[in-house]
Amino acid sequence: MAHRSHFILVIVPVRLPVLAFAFLAITFLYTWSLNSTGIITPDEPRYAAIAKHMADSGDFISPILWGEPWFEKPALLYWLSAVGFKLGLPGEFAPRLPIAICSVLFLVFYYRALSKILDSRETALTAVTMLSTTVYWFAFSQVAVTDLPLAATFTGTLLAVLAGWRRAAAVFFGLALLAKGAVAAALLLPLVWLKRHEWRLWIMPGVGAIAVASVWYVPMTLKFGWTFWQVFFVEHHLGRFANPALQHVQPFWFYLPIVLAAMVPWTPMILGRRILQESSTKVFLWTAVWCVFFFSCFMNKLPGYILPGVPSLCVVAAVRYQKSQIKALLLCLSLMCLMVVLLAAQLVPVAVNSGIKRQALASLTLPWGVIPLAILCFRPSLRAVAAASFLCFAWFQATKLAEVNALGSARPRWEKMKAQPESQCIGDVPRSIRYGLNYYANRTLPDCNAGEKPND
Repeated sequence: MAHRSHFILVIVPVRLPVLAFAFLAITFLYTWSLNSTGIITPDEPRYAAIAKHMADSGDFISPILWGEPWFEKPALLYWLSAVGFKLGLPGEFAPRLPIAICSVLFLVFYYRALSKILDSRETALTAVTMLSTTVYWFAFSQVAVTDLPLAATFTGTLLAVLAGWRRAAAVFFGLALLAKGAVAAALLLPLVWLKRHEWRLWIMPGVGAIAVASVWYVPMTLKFGWTFWQVFFVEHHLGRFANPALQHVQPFWFYLPIVLAAMVPWTPMILGRRILQESSTKVFLWTAVWCVFFFSCFMNKLPGYILPGVPSLCVVAAVRYQKSQIKALLLCLSLMCLMVVLLAAQLVPVAVNSGIKRQALASLTLPWGVIPLAILCFRPSLRAVAAASFLCFAWFQATKLAEVNALGSARPRWEKMKAQPESQCIGDVPRSIRYGLNYYANRTLPDCNAGEKPND
């Protein structure tokens, strides 16, 4: 009964009414603008199309992309987004809202688990405040891709094991295997090593995880056989290490600047030698370091891969902040990071469309928001920095998402194309726009340049 009571408690907001109000505010911020942009990036339209097919067909096992089996990723993201389609949510709310809700619910679990692990509600509250206001966690809560579900389920496994909630650990680990396959198991290696003398702790989570994951892997194997494993594991697990054909080749150091940007505005909290001296955060520090190193070894790299390390880094940052003798300086530096974000946010619409170019850098202007942030530096506080971060997010949603939609989404193009069904074809456009148009058309559109005729 003890394990069950813990499992129930982790989904209930605590310390009402303050935390309940914060929970509602975060939920609103994370969800209100999900329909402001059309489907973006090369991945989101494909994932959303598969989820829509599952919802329409009732086949929640087979990932079908525009009429063809597609074995690149497991089913958890598709199932989450399919719920949105089943509920009939409008527009982009359908694939994205379940991801945003998953993100917010994880923050509640994160707080509850850390309160027990660290034996300090104040430090746990600091960690959840930091995580919910980092640029990375917020950004990946807004799109229907696999990074957020993996980060939530993987970190959920880590926290549940450390908290002694074995049943919850089994469920989370199984869901992590359904989020992105064997990557979840690889990311747990630091925890397994540090807990190697307590190997009996892993029996229930391991068996339970296999049982949870088998609800999809077993039917897929029975239906598609070795073809599924050849594509899913050999090509898209092992292939990312050394196959340049996947088109995401980056240098080994690629994630070093990205991890610093991912933690904004709390980047200053993870810098310095002191973080290496905290025994209470040892497992979280090594988990984050391993996450960055592990994905750095891949030839193919995407920015979202290191998201699973961000919640662990926020624990390290929270503990360091609570024990720091220079809190005011760290908070002032965090506000300066937000100033940089306000500047860089102007580049996001162009970057989504075609990458950052020299002309875009030359067009940067100093936002008015820098002035109040500079004033806050005279009397900084954790709540002030968190509130300022939320305001920056809200400002971006209110002022920049329309530009992102116009430049980086296929939705405006499709609005014009659907009025002329006899001439629906795709010209010379980036992959993200091509896949987005296919998503809105609900089929693979022909290539105009190839002289193909549109198909009904």
